[in-house]
Amino acid sequence: MANKRLKQTIELAVKSFIIVLAFTAIDYLFHTLPAFTVPSYYFPNKILFGTAYLFLALYLMPKKFGVIMKTIIATAVTVLLLQIRYLFIYNLKWNAGVMLAHLVILGALTYIAFRMKQIKL
Repeated sequence: MANKRLKQTIELAVKSFIIVLAFTAIDYLFHTLPAFTVPSYYFPNKILFGTAYLFLALYLMPKKFGVIMKTIIATAVTVLLLQIRYLFIYNLKWNAGVMLAHLVILGALTYIAFRMKQIKL
C-alpha cells in the first residue's frame, strides 16, 4: 500500500515537471515579444518553482472535483504563486499580459494532461 502511494506521488511529480517544462518552452516564445522580455534566469526558476507549485496543487487537490475545476484550481494556484515576485518589479500592463498568457498556456497543458488520463487524482 505504501509503495503504491509512493509510486503515484513520484509519477505525479514527474508529470508535473513535464507539464511545467512544456509550459516553459511555450512561455519562452511568448517572452521573445519585446513588450514581455525577461532576464535569462527567469526560465530555470520557473521550471523549479513551477514544478513544486503545480505538484503541490495537484497533490492536495480534493478528489471530488471534476477535470475542469481541477484544471482551473491547479493552474490558478501555480500561476499566481509564480507571478507574486514580479508584481513589484514590472508594471500592471506587463503583469496582466503575462498572467493571462500563463493562465492560458498552463491551463491548456494541464487540461490536456487530465483528458489524456496522464494525471490521475
